[in-house]
Amino acid sequence: MYGMIPVEYRVQNFKVYFNGYHIPNTESIGFEDLAGGYDRYGNYFFLIPMIIMNTIDFEECLKDSPAYRNQLRQAANHIDLLEDRLEQMFKMCNSVINNGKIFVQEFQKFLKCIFDVRELFSTDEIAYKSLGKFGNYLREIQTLFSNLLEQTSHSLLRTLTRMLKDDIRKVKDQGKLFERLSSDYDIALQKNADASKTKRK
Repeated sequence: MYGMIPVEYRVQNFKVYFNGYHIPNTESIGFEDLAGGYDRYGNYFFLIPMIIMNTIDFEECLKDSPAYRNQLRQAANHIDLLEDRLEQMFKMCNSVINNGKIFVQEFQKFLKCIFDVRELFSTDEIAYKSLGKFGNYLREIQTLFSNLLEQTSHSLLRTLTRMLKDDIRKVKDQGKLFERLSSDYDIALQKNADASKTKRK
């Protein structure tokens, strides 16, 4: 519609922005299209379901406060969710590549059939050239599709594999290390507290 002002929701650095203005304290927002793509003022808006992770406060981290522990749990849940979705993405990407390879093989057979048919029209210049041109166009498409599969395998699939096997694992290992050190620290504090009580007696 002419003259409408676009309303934009976007996500940047795990923060939600509405028309360029940051929406603070946002953990999870789902935008529902209740007006068929337009709000009550006639403004068009597009919808992006999103999950937002709050930034961990370093000062709260030093205090090891309940707020920090809550932020840490939220971050751990976010990592678990990210891992789950990356695994789904990896599986689907792998499936697309495998099915794409089968498609390329069948497509090559189809191309061979076209050129086999062309040989039967060697005395018909128009049909012979037309089938040849058609086959060559399809061969270019097949080459581009094969290159796409190869690039997807080498870039996206490898990146997803590295993220799942290396990056996510390192983050989880650090989380386990923190839990162990935090537990040891709590035990040490308790022992010191008990020792102080014994001395007072």
